[in-house]
Amino acid sequence: MKYLEMSYPFIICCCIFYAIDRNGSALNTIAAALIHECGHFLMILALKRKIKGIRFRGIGVSIVYNSFGLTEKAEAAVYAAGPAFGAAAAITAELIGEHDFAAASEGLTLINLLPAIPLDGGYILKSLLTFDNAYTITSTLSFITALSVSSVGVILGYQNGNFTLFAVGVTLFICHIRGNVIE
Repeated sequence: MKYLEMSYPFIICCCIFYAIDRNGSALNTIAAALIHECGHFLMILALKRKIKGIRFRGIGVSIVYNSFGLTEKAEAAVYAAGPAFGAAAAITAELIGEHDFAAASEGLTLINLLPAIPLDGGYILKSLLTFDNAYTITSTLSFITALSVSSVGVILGYQNGNFTLFAVGVTLFICHIRGNVIE
């Protein structure tokens, strides 16, 4: 691995997340995210690809690797490996009674499976669509997903005072407007 990149917005987001954490979910969420990323990392290695670096940007992490020559199904497998590891971790945690970690891992897995770029679900969909208008379809679904998540987030936020889902929806909107990239 040649480099490790960590942006200031990532550090600021982590600090804010930790500072506003009232129930101790920050460490569970970070652990769930690490397991999720391990899934991607191990699938990349299983496909015998060289990892060039890891980027910590905004609210996300991306593993930079040589994807040249990978089939669409292999790329989809790389994107699906993170949520698969997250789901396995959630099930395991639930079985051993670690309910808080299970909830964090379940939440992270479900959000990452939404059909919106830059989430894994959006990239899985884009990888599996083989026709010319794949970009239009994924872009439209990204917009609809951002709108839906934001709307549900506002409703839930007013009901229980937790606007996390709304923040996720707004982040998806920002990514959509900026060209579907988490910076």
